[in-house]
Amino acid sequence: MDSTDLDLLDGLGRNDRKAIEQLYEQHYRMVQTFIINNNGTADDARDIFQEAMILLYEKTQSGTFELTSKLKTYVYSVCRRLWLK
Repeated sequence: MDSTDLDLLDGLGRNDRKAIEQLYEQHYRMVQTFIINNNGTADDARDIFQEAMILLYEKTQSGTFELTSKLKTYVYSVCRRLWLK
């Protein structure tokens, strides 16, 4: 985990538009590729990614969330779990 990940999480928690856009730029394509490769559509990928961003936002608001991996790994894991559910 690096300071950029922490900055993005902090920005997400503050509803900072730039941080949210950066999260999408850095991680959306990876999630879309995973969903499409697992019998999903681009619409499915958008829904799953949005759901993951909401979960991540809620975690940042809890005040007890501690990221113990790279943000990319966390986002991928959450999206993968949501998709396979």
